[in-house]
Amino acid sequence: MGLAAGESVCYIGCHLLESSGGDWGYKSLDESVHPYYYSCSLRYLDMAPVQSSEWRERVHRFHAGRAV
Repeated sequence: MGLAAGESVCYIGCHLLESSGGDWGYKSLDESVHPYYYSCSLRYLDMAPVQSSEWRERVHRFHAGRAV
């Protein structure tokens, strides 16, 4: 992200968890890899720089569909 020492940035992430046979696994995804989950709160979109405009458009469509 081109950050200098001491700088920080917010990002939107999705952490998938699953258990099988008493063991746990996880997969961490961020917006840049376009996770196929669109229920992200709209207010989060203003808090982080755009990494995937297509993903954000689908988040907006998801919420618009719920309003109907």
